Amino acid sequence: MTTPEIQIARLPKWVQEHIADIQRQRDVAVRELNRWVDAQTPSPVRVLEMVYLGEGAGPSIKTRFVQTRTIEVLWKNVYLKVYLAESSAQRQDSIELQWGQGEEMHGSGMAALVPMSFQSALIISPKNMRTIP
Repeated sequence: MTTPEIQIARLPKWVQEHIADIQRQRDVAVRELNRWVDAQTPSPVRVLEMVYLGEGAGPSIKTRFVQTRTIEVLWKNVYLKVYLAESSAQRQDSIELQWGQGEEMHGSGMAALVPMSFQSALIISPKNMRTIP
């Protein structure tokens, strides 16, 4: 059985050097990405990405922290705003959700919150109500 190392050793010298250069560049890029991820300031808002970097079997999960208290999402004509509310008379350290329908942020049309399972729901525009899986 031939291993990748044996297969590479059979290639011309210039190809072996090129592969080694690409591998070094990849290793440096992964090391720098991990250094950047590790040096971030944690915050309550984060984005999780699954990326295949060859660090192990399967993809790696990389977390990017976002220094904010408000996130807005516009997807397929449905708008969602997530707001981290701190202590006040009406909002006791909570997460506030607002949603609507529209092609721009702050959608003013109606959208439905459809419960799916325990602590899970869809936000869907009325025109797509019949297509819920």
